[in-house]
Amino acid sequence: MEDESPAGVVAAFEAWCAASPHPGGPEPSDAAASLADLFTRSRRGGADLRDPDAHLLRWLTRDLARHDDVHRDDDSDESDGAQYLLAIRTLMGFLLFLRAHGLWRRSERAVLDCWDVFTWATREPLGVHTLGSLADDILVTGLLIEPAPSDVVDTARELPFVPLLRSTLDALASQSPLSRDDLAAITGLQDTPGAVDIWSDCLSMTNLARRDAATDSVMPSIEVRTSGGCPPVDSVLVRNVVQGLVSAALSWGFDTDTTERPMRTTHPRGSSVLIALVCACDDQMYLAGDRNDADDEETTRGLVRMFVDKMLGAGHVSSPSVADEVLAVLCALTTLGVLQERRLPLSGEIYLAAPDALRHSLLQRVADFTGCIGGPDDTSAWQPIALDYHHAKETVFDLHLHLETGVGEESRPEAATEPSTTWRGTLIAASSPIDVLHDAVQALFGWRGLRPHVFLDSVGTRRFTSPGLLHIFDAPGDERITDQTAVRIGSVLTQPGDEVVYEYGRLQDPWRVRIRLDAVVDSPVDITRTGGSGESPAEQSLLAETLSRRLPQGMEIPDELERAWAFFEQRGWWGSRDADHFLAPCSFESRPGVVFSSECTLDGWFAPDSPAHERLLPIAVTDGTGSIAALWLESPGMLRVVGLGSEGEARLLAESVPDFLRLMAIGYPEFTPGVVGGRPDVDSRAALADYRHWVEETLGLDVPAEWPPFTRDRFSDWVVAHIDL
Repeated sequence: MEDESPAGVVAAFEAWCAASPHPGGPEPSDAAASLADLFTRSRRGGADLRDPDAHLLRWLTRDLARHDDVHRDDDSDESDGAQYLLAIRTLMGFLLFLRAHGLWRRSERAVLDCWDVFTWATREPLGVHTLGSLADDILVTGLLIEPAPSDVVDTARELPFVPLLRSTLDALASQSPLSRDDLAAITGLQDTPGAVDIWSDCLSMTNLARRDAATDSVMPSIEVRTSGGCPPVDSVLVRNVVQGLVSAALSWGFDTDTTERPMRTTHPRGSSVLIALVCACDDQMYLAGDRNDADDEETTRGLVRMFVDKMLGAGHVSSPSVADEVLAVLCALTTLGVLQERRLPLSGEIYLAAPDALRHSLLQRVADFTGCIGGPDDTSAWQPIALDYHHAKETVFDLHLHLETGVGEESRPEAATEPSTTWRGTLIAASSPIDVLHDAVQALFGWRGLRPHVFLDSVGTRRFTSPGLLHIFDAPGDERITDQTAVRIGSVLTQPGDEVVYEYGRLQDPWRVRIRLDAVVDSPVDITRTGGSGESPAEQSLLAETLSRRLPQGMEIPDELERAWAFFEQRGWWGSRDADHFLAPCSFESRPGVVFSSECTLDGWFAPDSPAHERLLPIAVTDGTGSIAALWLESPGMLRVVGLGSEGEARLLAESVPDFLRLMAIGYPEFTPGVVGGRPDVDSRAALADYRHWVEETLGLDVPAEWPPFTRDRFSDWVVAHIDL
């Protein structure tokens, strides 16, 4: 996109909407006007909508709900919601627009968090500024305390809603739809008034199921169908379910009040549920305090009755029944596990409290529902991608890079007897983007940059990676990862002693390089200077790493073959598609006769339980019809390279891997009897010139002008003996 200014983005968005209209979507001009207004609001909140995150979207929903001129008719006291819904639909379209144009500069986790906002944002927040001083204090404090994802999951696994979730979603995946009676029977919630309805509404609000009001049944979501039942229980799923349950309870309260004219303005049910949930996140609301007097303790029941009386007026005829309805909903939430019964220390009476690890999720949904965060809300909590830079343009950093750990059994921390002594030093411009530092690390340690990497800040939070890798970081905790090309080195390392950590490889067990800023150099220097000591661990080829997981017993990837694969990677003659890694001895545009692939199989040749699988490892495609090359363990220590043709023919290609590498370098476009043994193809031979030079100079092997013709051999007989086994 040529013009990335806010006005340019709005214009491009309108054109995109016009070119790809969505059924039932807003008119392109209306969507563009709404987006322009959202950009204005974002700027007022100190944010840039071109780089949205969940914090900004949440703030926008609150801002839209609080400003009457946005969503209310001039002559109406009630919100018609039309303009608010237009803004939400516009935001949803804008996220799709960013994806379609490759403009996302945040991790996939951050993108998913943005979409999670829309699971509840279609219901307009109440737009209130305060819930009262005590409730506001609880909100402010609770929203600042975000538990670790592992604590959330560990707590949830002990609560009722996790087994309920598994049983419900597993049943939905296998026997949908489920009627209300089915749902009650599966969950065992029929004895708790309101619990089945709250559970059903929660599943719908979290997009785990779709509720059909006409048949009073639920259907599974696409995610549930795809996964065959309940998705893996992680902190994101727990958060969504907790917030769905809270939303269902709050919606019941406010929607029920809205249907009764005398209670439309006071909302005694909704407000009482709301305050009870907030108080459940602070045990001090129920305890006696400094006087240590049992009479000063409070129960949830007493608090609800007191609040209903306050809303309706003392002695109101409806107060007892309304309070009982509220308490029934809180009881349902207790049965489901969002609330727990606790005893007051002096009187021994019961009050309801939220589990500590779930309080942040509960309060976040209260804030989303009401539009109140308990304090000033003039600006968004959004953080920019580009960070402040305060060094002079010519400033140079003297960096020390220490290799801490390596990949593989021999370099695991628990296996190491001494700390790594491998280090490198380099000078680098402070104004350079972080991707320049990534390139420097790769060059200094002799790696090839084929595996994922991420930079961590000084406290261990993942923060930066390349734009092409942002989509792989979708786990809880990855939401702060952003585009490393948009951040300068001097914005992260600011003074001597500052550190970042660079992780590279399998991110569950990566190489770790600790990068420390040793000195800031303000005068011009030679930034090509480097230094260091210690051996850098060799980087295994991606293909060898993948194939090693299914090597037959007694077989190893020969060193010569691994060196060739590493050479292909270094030259850029590699690619990947889904889980497949493939390599060639020249560029793919030159139509190489051999393409090594991790996805080659013996399907069609041998039965799945054939002993042939214990002796063969397919490694390459050798023509356009599906013929393959494989390593054949003829006997212990005797590794050959063989061919299995698409027409059912089998042949010995080479007596050894070095011979196969020589055969590849001659220039045959395919390894068939009619081709091998004759003159090589001129174009193929020319395309292989660099590889052939490498074979001769690096491996010290001679490459003949031609290869002897194939004849019937012992491998052909071996295949015949095994093909029917």
